[in-house]
Amino acid sequence: MSSQGGYTYTKWVIECTETICYAEHLFEMDQLSNNTIKEEMSARGKKGRKKRLAPFDALYKKLLKVYDEKYYCLSNRKAAIGLYSEFSEEIDSVLNTDDPEKQLEKVIGRHKKAAT
Repeated sequence: MSSQGGYTYTKWVIECTETICYAEHLFEMDQLSNNTIKEEMSARGKKGRKKRLAPFDALYKKLLKVYDEKYYCLSNRKAAIGLYSEFSEEIDSVLNTDDPEKQLEKVIGRHKKAAT
C-alpha cells in the first residue's frame, strides 16, 4: 500500500465509507422528520375540516332523513326543490351558494349512490 504523508489508502476508504454512512443516516432522519411533520399537519387538517363542516353535516343528515321518509320516489332535482321549499330558512343560513337546490341535488345523488 502506498502512503501519502502517513495517510494510507485503507484509512482513506474507511473514512469515505464512514462519511457515506453518516450522510445516509442524516438523509433518513430528514425523511423521518418530514413524514412526521406531514402526518401531524394532515391530522390538524382533518380536525379543522370536521369542525368547519359540522353545520353542513348536521343539516345534511336532517335533510336526508326527511328525504328518505318523503321524497325518495322523486328525481333528485324534484326532491331537492321539495326539501328546499320545506327548509329554506335553515338551508340559507348554512349554505352560501346562489343555487342551493343544485347543491341539495348533488347531496341526494351521493346519498343514493352510497345506499346502493
